[in-house]
Amino acid sequence: MKTIYIKEGKNWAENDFMLPTVGTIWSRTYMLTDDCLHPIEGGYGINKLWGISGFPYHKRNSVRVCWMPHESGTYFILYATAYINGHREIRELASARPGDKIRCLISNQGNNCSVWINDMSTTFKVRLPLVTYTLPVYFGGVLPAPWDMEVIRVDEPFYLHLARSCRDFFTKTLAFFGVLKPSIER
Repeated sequence: MKTIYIKEGKNWAENDFMLPTVGTIWSRTYMLTDDCLHPIEGGYGINKLWGISGFPYHKRNSVRVCWMPHESGTYFILYATAYINGHREIRELASARPGDKIRCLISNQGNNCSVWINDMSTTFKVRLPLVTYTLPVYFGGVLPAPWDMEVIRVDEPFYLHLARSCRDFFTKTLAFFGVLKPSIER
């Protein structure tokens, strides 16, 4: 688990970054906390949870998972958004309460990109390249966060999964060649 912090008066999360990625299917799981239930009056925009974009501009061609508190202030509305040749489309897909897991999957299929949020899906006619970059947590549009907020990323970052896979591969290879005893014999 990783806690992502959005500080009062800021838009960008301080510890979530744009990272290059390669592939056609990406998934992440998040939880929004109670502090993410902010007032929606006053011009607050839609908040970005995560997304994928091609180089060089994410406001040209990209897809994102977004959230906004419901006007009752008790739960979140979850959206799939896309920039398609510079034009934004927003589609409401699901809802979640604070602490609920938000399972997100983005699948790039050539000229189409599908977004799943908690088993609800939509498809945009947007073309993303094989080499892309991830879009981090971002509060609002123009107005910054009214107070400190925390977003929890439940799944492990890919680099931890990759490191564990490499360790297991090398351990098994060394055991195969007799350099290291198998774990059952240690």
